[in-house]
Amino acid sequence: MSYILIIFLASSVISLIHRYIWIRNNEIERIKEYYGPYVKSYSEIIMQTLKNRLNFLEYVKFEIEQNGPFNIKNQIVLDSVRNRNPDIMGIGILNKNGKSIYFSPLKDINNMPNKGKDFSDREYFKKVKVTNAPVIGEVVIGKSSKQILIPMIYPLKNDAYLLAGIDVNMIRNVVNIFKTSFRDDVKITLVDNLGRVISMPHGKEFEEEIKDLSDLPVFKAANTKTDGFLLYTSKYDNKPKYGVFNKLPNHWVIWVGIDKEVIDKRIESSFYFALSWNTIIFVVSIFGAMLLSFIITKPITKFSEYAQNITQKNFYIDDDLGLKNCKIEEICKLHSSFKEMVTRLSESYNLLETKIQERTKELNDVLEKLKETNIKLEEKIKESEQANQAKSEFLANMSHELRTPLNSIIGFTDLLLMNENFDEETKEQLGYIKKSGVHLLSLINDILDLSKVEAGKLEPYLEDLDIKATMEEIFIFFKEKAMKHKINTEVKIETDIQKINADKRMIKQVLFNLLSNAFKFTKDGGSIGVIVKDYIENGNTFILFEVYDTGIGIPEDKQKLLFKPFTQIENVLTKTTGGTGLGLALCKRFVELHNGKIWVESKENVGSKFYFTIPA
Repeated sequence: MSYILIIFLASSVISLIHRYIWIRNNEIERIKEYYGPYVKSYSEIIMQTLKNRLNFLEYVKFEIEQNGPFNIKNQIVLDSVRNRNPDIMGIGILNKNGKSIYFSPLKDINNMPNKGKDFSDREYFKKVKVTNAPVIGEVVIGKSSKQILIPMIYPLKNDAYLLAGIDVNMIRNVVNIFKTSFRDDVKITLVDNLGRVISMPHGKEFEEEIKDLSDLPVFKAANTKTDGFLLYTSKYDNKPKYGVFNKLPNHWVIWVGIDKEVIDKRIESSFYFALSWNTIIFVVSIFGAMLLSFIITKPITKFSEYAQNITQKNFYIDDDLGLKNCKIEEICKLHSSFKEMVTRLSESYNLLETKIQERTKELNDVLEKLKETNIKLEEKIKESEQANQAKSEFLANMSHELRTPLNSIIGFTDLLLMNENFDEETKEQLGYIKKSGVHLLSLINDILDLSKVEAGKLEPYLEDLDIKATMEEIFIFFKEKAMKHKINTEVKIETDIQKINADKRMIKQVLFNLLSNAFKFTKDGGSIGVIVKDYIENGNTFILFEVYDTGIGIPEDKQKLLFKPFTQIENVLTKTTGGTGLGLALCKRFVELHNGKIWVESKENVGSKFYFTIPA
């Protein structure tokens, strides 16, 4: 009995030690699982914020390259960009030697001219010259504003570069929003690729100093892997913390630090709770063990021996099982049942062995067939993926190759139309050339957009879109056609929401395509309009755009084909109006990129109504 107690006590101590280790490991795993997704999502949000600003600079780059990098008009463009974007502290054009040609503002904080300033010593300038690709640099003190900036630089043609200094507070404001998701003892830190502080909401003095944290273990660990977890000592309060980190694609690092002291207290609390329960269980088990020892331990030991034999496929059992003098009724019944069970188990085992051999053979045959089928399927999938990739690359390449000569044709046609020496017939023919070129260029752009969407390379640039102003801009394109064909037009805005967050170009393209189809298939004297109103679905608020017409309508059995690429509904009018069948397919893709949906209701010879939704 004493040996049993000693063994039980030792096992309880070992169990407590194991329990403590388990609680600690479980708490650490919980930290990883809870904070890991947060830190990763924060990294994605910060990177998307930087990409949005970089995408904006791409539009500026396009306008500057149209003017020519060394055109004096670019100073007006730079001033306009900076005035309309408060987070851009300075923006300029550099020559190949890193000196500014044009710069906004014209003078720095010391009232010295910014034109001619040398940026060739900056690391981001050296990098963009090597890569010839956009670069997001490490945080710097601006040469013009003398404030902390995030530099972004874009290569231009003719060995020039577009440089912008973004206010670091744009990123700090984003990180401050993250801070509200956690308790006060959880600290967030963001550093650049050199380990210098970009944002530390709990340590403003480190932000202003751009404190170097490159020697912290958490930053060093981020140089070897994208994300992870470790214990480190904070430079801010010199306290040990558990850190969960994630490295951004531009090699910035973000982490959250949780005080080790807080976690240790939580572990101790859980351990003491477990210790209390173990003590209670130990006392109860002592009395239970004593009872079992005197009553049923001996017969149970005998049953255990025979059970062990059964696991080794030995089904022999003594008739009395060593229990002739059994005085406990339950044990006697167990004896009888055990013998019967073993007999049936032996029979079942033999039958099972036979069945297993049969099924194993069948399964091996099926497995061989499945392997052959899988090999063929993998080959087909690979062929399909290669064909789809080749199609997308061909469409994109051919679209680019065709747009360049088409733009030249349209440009030369415009120049010829400006010549007053041509007679009206010649000008009319030149007008046909220009109209055909513009139409073909529009079709090529549709093909390029569709290939980008299918390849996942086209993302919406979200900004505030004024609903009323957008509708006015769109209907200007159709004003002349409506008057010529005596078509009644109307716009009804039945919502109090004035602006939505969407990609202006995509929304305008959707409305333009739907209205173009409406005018194309509506006879003289008909009606066309747009109604904008609120739309609630699954508890979410959307803006619903309804484009209606009194045209020829669409057969019900053909409506499901409308939004497929290169699909047209055959009728008399489509043979005269033409088209590629890409317009509605693009509309569907653009709407779905905004998490909306598009559908149609139509009756032949009555008219059509196209609906699409955009989140409010």
